[in-house]
Amino acid sequence: MDKDKRWMVGPYCPYTENIHSRGYYDFYKRTELEASQFIKDDCLTIQCTVGVLKTSMDCPKTLAQPLPLSDLGESYMQLLESREGSDVTFEVEGEIFYAHKLILATRSPVFRAQFCGPLKEENTRCIKIEEMHAPVFKALLYFIYCHVIPDLDSKCVDTIMTHLLAAADRYGIERLKSLCEARLRENIAIDTVVSTLAFAEQHGCFQLKSICLEFIGLPKNLKDIMQTDGFKNLKENCPTVIDELFKSVAQLRDNEPGIKELESFSCYRGVAHICGSAKRLLFRFLCTRHALKYMGESASIVNTTSVQAYLGSPSSQEYQSTKGAIMSFTRGLALQLIPRGILVNGVVSGPVLNPVQVVINPEDKITSLGSETPMGRAGQSHEVALCFVFLAFEESSYYTGQILHPHGGMIVNG
Repeated sequence: MDKDKRWMVGPYCPYTENIHSRGYYDFYKRTELEASQFIKDDCLTIQCTVGVLKTSMDCPKTLAQPLPLSDLGESYMQLLESREGSDVTFEVEGEIFYAHKLILATRSPVFRAQFCGPLKEENTRCIKIEEMHAPVFKALLYFIYCHVIPDLDSKCVDTIMTHLLAAADRYGIERLKSLCEARLRENIAIDTVVSTLAFAEQHGCFQLKSICLEFIGLPKNLKDIMQTDGFKNLKENCPTVIDELFKSVAQLRDNEPGIKELESFSCYRGVAHICGSAKRLLFRFLCTRHALKYMGESASIVNTTSVQAYLGSPSSQEYQSTKGAIMSFTRGLALQLIPRGILVNGVVSGPVLNPVQVVINPEDKITSLGSETPMGRAGQSHEVALCFVFLAFEESSYYTGQILHPHGGMIVNG
């Protein structure tokens, strides 16, 4: 500002693409400034103009547009129904289902191992699914694509939900398994709780199992449930569950209804305290005993054991002791069943690749599996499967009490 209070504007530098600065680029030397007319009463007045650029526009909230809901599930459902781009078909009870391998592999570790892993099968264009109903597999596909359970027939929803939980357990879809488990927990009743408990034990549904045990342990339910055929079958085939039931009702008083009747099964009370290998053996004994009711002459029993029963390992004694006991069980049972014409043999599997190993083991362990064998590699499932097929056919009629050893040339005693 000069002596007449007029602002003095010097050369101005605008912002451009080539000049990355803004303002005045001419500067006064101090001596010139002190001698200039801009100094008045030993003061210098500087005018600064600040401009603010708005990056967004304010508007009334009433004009804001709501965001659309996600239609990802609907899009995937349309893809499934249209069959567009499908590269795999499934045959279930004669019904054909079309699907996409990458979507299945993304949602299921079992499908991922089958389609993409080291053990991926060569011929996966058409896959036949055994031991599953077509409506259940359809609901399974629906959940894989849409992440929700479809609407089910109200007349048989509990039955389908039970089978759907088994399918989810089979293919490792944990969220579907949890949803089915929650639905079954809501519909527990006196006439279904025992079968639900056995099912929960089989498929590792611990929350569902806990609810069933609590429901059975209620004094008003216990006596009625113990009169059902399901409870009698549970007592015969699942003694470990009976022992857990004892624990769940241990807090009841001696004069509560049902307690005295339950004490008649006290012979099972120690079962839950035995080691894990004995539990697995007991399960095998009970299954064999039940199967023998329906087996006639020329029938075959083929057990699976492991090469660890012969080699031993300092880190897996429970596992190898179980496998050794299965081998002894096979030989003893074979002699016992010769008069009935039933053959009993076994297969000792060595390091064999299978989908379960691919899912639970790290990749470096999978790649080195079988390197200790004389053949220097792991076996494939189809190479071992022939042993089971042979022992199940009549061509093996002169074999009983024998153990086949498909494990890459490893020489073991016995």
